[in-house]
Amino acid sequence: MSCCQQVKDILDFGKKMHASIGECYAHLEEKSDQERIRMLLNHLGRHEKNLEENLARFSADAQPKILDAWLSHVPQTQMDSLLGRCMVLKGASVDDIVRMGMEFDDALIDLYREVAREANQAEVKQVFLNLVDQENQQKLNLVQSVNQLREM
Repeated sequence: MSCCQQVKDILDFGKKMHASIGECYAHLEEKSDQERIRMLLNHLGRHEKNLEENLARFSADAQPKILDAWLSHVPQTQMDSLLGRCMVLKGASVDDIVRMGMEFDDALIDLYREVAREANQAEVKQVFLNLVDQENQQKLNLVQSVNQLREM
């Protein structure tokens, strides 16, 4: 854990991570020669863009007392390692993409859940619990997308 960040810093980190995950998917899409995999990666990339934009809208509309709240302990994530692995992945299969997508989602879920647990203000806690729910929904969307792809 690191010390002392504001809620807005964690939300900015989330936006940057969704942008980076989207870039990862675009990178893999460019490298793939399989149409179904490119379709899946394109879909996942668009969804990451939507999540990034949702966080940006929330940050723009949120009350300053929430955004400016200080968090005494912020957990570290493994996102840099995950993103690094993505950029060197070659010939990604559907299973590779699912595994990677789940790891991305789990890393953000762990971060948001820990921040919620450490938050002193009820409003801040609720923000991060809502983000946990959003990321869990992302995992369900990934599974649904893969199932639809396999049925094609």
